[in-house]
Amino acid sequence: MNIRHDIHLHTTLSYCAKESATPENYIEIAKKKGLSTIGFSDHVWDTAVSPAINDFYEGQDAERLLSASLPKAEGIRILRGCEAELDKNGVLGLSEEAAKKFDYVLCTHSHSQHPEVIDAKVKKDPKKLAETLCDRFSLLVEHPMSKYITAIAHPFFPLGNKDDFDEVLFRISDDRLEDLFNDAVYKNIAIEINAAAFASLPLKSIHKSEMFRIYETAKECGCKFVFGTDCHDPKIYDERFSYLEALCALLEITDEDLCPLVK
Repeated sequence: MNIRHDIHLHTTLSYCAKESATPENYIEIAKKKGLSTIGFSDHVWDTAVSPAINDFYEGQDAERLLSASLPKAEGIRILRGCEAELDKNGVLGLSEEAAKKFDYVLCTHSHSQHPEVIDAKVKKDPKKLAETLCDRFSLLVEHPMSKYITAIAHPFFPLGNKDDFDEVLFRISDDRLEDLFNDAVYKNIAIEINAAAFASLPLKSIHKSEMFRIYETAKECGCKFVFGTDCHDPKIYDERFSYLEALCALLEITDEDLCPLVK
């Protein structure tokens, strides 16, 4: 199957993105890659819920994202999404009013680089972090806002533990994963196949990683998927996209496995 969409792109509306990460530059990339749908998923903390949880989210509010104009491109569907955060107290930083205005919502449970999201002591303990990732996944799936969640971004990948994420993930049993993914299927929440979660690994060995086992289990459970490079810099787009292509082939993803949003 040829990948025809990427709905996890960060523009300059995300403070962590490069200056070149403009919608226009991504549109040019999409044309070259033959994509028919792209989505901008900039970070958000909706101040209608509460003040920003840290300096990173200060100013990255829903109103700012929703007020930004979207360019148009012939032959390419351009969607306005967001990447919403769940803090360590289980508060989702997106109001129902704002969620209704986005074309889709990605939510994350694994930003372990933020102590306001995952406690620093938990981050340092692989066993506790593994348990916390599972608990937080469940919190998203069971959240009162779950009906607005299109997909869970980079599931189980602790971004603050990029050097030892396999050590964390092997502590999550297949049975636990199956329970969690079955719950996601029941709630019609898709799983994002995220290139950034594999970017530190050689392309030829991604199938040996614990992260790959996560996705294999999700597919076995009948989860629907979306693709996302999680790109913050257009210069690395080709490299990120090559990981998506490899994952698509290894997981044997077909059109039937895709979330309705991106079909």
